[in-house]
Amino acid sequence: MEGGVATAANTIRDVDFNSPLDNNTYNFGEPFLVEYDNTTSVVSPRNPNYVFEAGFSGYGIINGTRYTDTGVSSIDYRVNGTVVYQNGTIAMTTETGEKATMIFESLGQRNTTTGIVYDHGIILFSTNSTTGQLASLNNTVAVYKDKIDERRGNLTTIAWEWK
Repeated sequence: MEGGVATAANTIRDVDFNSPLDNNTYNFGEPFLVEYDNTTSVVSPRNPNYVFEAGFSGYGIINGTRYTDTGVSSIDYRVNGTVVYQNGTIAMTTETGEKATMIFESLGQRNTTTGIVYDHGIILFSTNSTTGQLASLNNTVAVYKDKIDERRGNLTTIAWEWK
């Protein structure tokens, strides 16, 4: 890790899942999800209400279960590019092949000088699993915080289960 930002990892086993975000600013307890992603594409949005769509992929850990992920986010900037709204979906697959989907939505602030975005949002989970490692995610809602480095094309997400 360089400067508290995730760098590329070749495998899920190469990732240090300790959060680089300062947990002293929260009082949510231990996060149940930590995810590191790298941008794989930036394309024109399918919906004209957004500035662009970003594809990404990476690695995460949720309740002790490691997974890989791919996703897409629709992003809009307002107030001279400082306010960020994004939403999208993430497909996750565990090391044993179990699958789940995350649907997310967030609002945040963007530093137009550094290209760093901090946002907060919610994640809704769904999975077909009834007895596997991801069975506990059915109908789970989580609150999360992102740190997105637009210039390096990577992001870190930490989430806490809403109970």
